[in-house]
Amino acid sequence: MRTLVAAGLVAWVACVDQGSGSGARKVDPKYVAEHLLTAVPTGDVERVDVSIGGKVVYVGSALGKPTDKTAKPPDKPVEGSGDAAADKPVEPESRAVAPGEMMRITHYWQVVKPVGVGWRVFAFLRGAPNTADFMNLPPTDMQLAHGPAVWKAGEIIADVQDIPLRADWRSPTATLYVGLIAIGEHGVGDRMVAS
Repeated sequence: MRTLVAAGLVAWVACVDQGSGSGARKVDPKYVAEHLLTAVPTGDVERVDVSIGGKVVYVGSALGKPTDKTAKPPDKPVEGSGDAAADKPVEPESRAVAPGEMMRITHYWQVVKPVGVGWRVFAFLRGAPNTADFMNLPPTDMQLAHGPAVWKAGEIIADVQDIPLRADWRSPTATLYVGLIAIGEHGVGDRMVAS
């Protein structure tokens, strides 16, 4: 009887994933450098210029569709690719996104003062009032590799986020909410004040 239990335990342990560790994505430092801009792009950026805690300005965002896995900011083509179509900025054809489709939102942050430790970016989509449509969005590559704790005054950050709109989304709209929240917290009162 003990032999059967021990054999079953060994078989179960053998099935455990022995992956690379914490599961955190590794982000190439070149990617970070390419997404630290000298100026906010002109054109398709929908500007809102919201001050967050007097430390950061959420300049706005640009909506497009992902075209490749390099996630380049709209104003910085991949140099030397030789493909004129790939080197063009992503131009949104419309602001409509169907359920199940992928969309790309590029957030633009302008740092006024260092944010300091203890804060992270949050982003979520909410559907029309009185609907269950909601998506809490995972951190982006920039948020993982160059998060608020290391932001420096004067930086302009292009933060690319590819979002698959849930296939069961029923609302006619999806509103994006974005800001800074204390790490480990979840309430509205835990967010840095936006004005």
